[in-house]
Amino acid sequence: STISLADYDSSPDEMIHDAAARREELEAKLQAVSSAIVPKAIYVVEASNTRVKGVEPRPVAIWRSLVNLCKVAPENIAVCTNTKDLPKEAIRVESIEQLSEDFTHIIFNKKLQEGWDDPSVYVCYFDGETESATRIQQVLGRAVRQPGVRHFHDEDLNTAYFFFNCPNELLEKITDQLKEELRIYQGDEPGDR
Repeated sequence: STISLADYDSSPDEMIHDAAARREELEAKLQAVSSAIVPKAIYVVEASNTRVKGVEPRPVAIWRSLVNLCKVAPENIAVCTNTKDLPKEAIRVESIEQLSEDFTHIIFNKKLQEGWDDPSVYVCYFDGETESATRIQQVLGRAVRQPGVRHFHDEDLNTAYFFFNCPNELLEKITDQLKEELRIYQGDEPGDR
């Protein structure tokens, strides 16, 4: 597997749009090779609710971007956060057990960062500015395994895509820490490279 890190310096809506578009492209490619895998995109938020009056909670803003900007059907989006007020069409998922294959877009916070693995997660969007490799590493395991242990001829289908916004001075540090983390997944010793 390959990891693609896309560091943006643009609006969250643009990043969400690109993440959703990448998931759609991957779904079309998987269908073209007769794969039963339905790729998922996950959207990681730090906080479920905002303390600023009149500012929409980020899970709701992401849900609205997916539905209105990206034209994702509401029934394909799971919101697994403690957000108090969701739009009436939004589907709240309280536990891992409630996640079904119908949910191709999953918005979550710390609730799913541990104890949940889904090998069909291909795309990951981190909301807000990322200043820590730890935040990415906690989700990394959701997207680095190859579904069904099948290698595809199209390298796009062997790649996990991460969309985030990171201050330039931290990008190299985060990349180095992710490389070290991948050694663990590959079982490599540092001297093997």
